[in-house]
Amino acid sequence: MNAGGIRALFLAYFTYVGLFSPYLSLYLAALGLSIAQIGVLMAVPQVLRIVGPPFWGWMADRGDSRVLLLRVSSAGACLAALL
Repeated sequence: MNAGGIRALFLAYFTYVGLFSPYLSLYLAALGLSIAQIGVLMAVPQVLRIVGPPFWGWMADRGDSRVLLLRVSSAGACLAALL
């Protein structure tokens, strides 16, 4: 990926985070969720950002398992899309 592609990726990601995250808790409150439920839902992505990279690094370093890594990440993406 060239420098322009990386810039575009970061721009899209941080635009999404900046526009989505501040209003998600308000939206969830409007849906009738309690403050504790909203707190858990807002904390899950942050915990996954801490736990995820070491897990994926371990998976990538676990030998020559590129196909397995692609299968697991594709299955995870499909499951996330279904939720």
